[in-house]
Amino acid sequence: DLTSIFDGGGIRRYTTAAAERILGYRPEELIGQPVDAVDHPEDAAAARAVFDRLAAEPDRVERFEQRVVRKDGAVRWLE
Repeated sequence: DLTSIFDGGGIRRYTTAAAERILGYRPEELIGQPVDAVDHPEDAAAARAVFDRLAAEPDRVERFEQRVVRKDGAVRWLE
């Protein structure tokens, strides 16, 4: 599983080593990047809306599927 922690402004502060296997990026390449850094352009607005809801309501749980763009340009679906 890929897990990341973002600050309230949507900046990635931590991500697990699985980022390299799933996204093609080493974790340190993603630290400091915005929440939408790897989002597929067509899914970015919806993904940001989910992030904003979760940031506003920390106890909220949402299931969300979206496409991401790997470092090599391949598109993958994540939940």
